[in-house]
Amino acid sequence: MAQEKKAGLLKRTSSSKKPLKEKVVLMYDEIFTKVDPAKANPRFWDELFFNEGEPGYLENKLEALDGDEVMMIKENINSLFHHCVQALEEDHQIKVVNALQTLCALFRGVHQKNKSATGFDIINMLVGIRQS
Repeated sequence: MAQEKKAGLLKRTSSSKKPLKEKVVLMYDEIFTKVDPAKANPRFWDELFFNEGEPGYLENKLEALDGDEVMMIKENINSLFHHCVQALEEDHQIKVVNALQTLCALFRGVHQKNKSATGFDIINMLVGIRQS
C-alpha cells in the first residue's frame, strides 16, 4: 500500500526527458572538466563531502576516459585526492565517511585505469609529482 501511495505522488515524465541527476553526480561531472570546479564555487569541496557519494559513478567516469582525457583532468583528480584527505581530519563524521567513500572509489578507478602502470605512476595520477 505504501508503494502505491509513493508511486502515485511521483510525476511521470515522458521517455524523451532525461532523468534528473543527483547533486553529487553533477559535482563529479564538474571535476571531469578541465576547469577547476572551485573557481565557480569556492565552497565546492565542502559541499561535495556533505553529499552522499556515488562511488560506482565516479569509478565508471574514470574508466570511460582515455589516457589523453585523464591527463587533461589530472589536476582536478589531484585536487579531489587532496581534498578527500583533508576532509578525513574534519570533526563532521558525514564528511569523513563521504570522503572515505570517494577516496576508495578514486583509488579503485585510477588503479583499474592503470593496471599495468607502476606504483609511482598511480601515485602520480592521484597526488601529482609536485605535491608528493
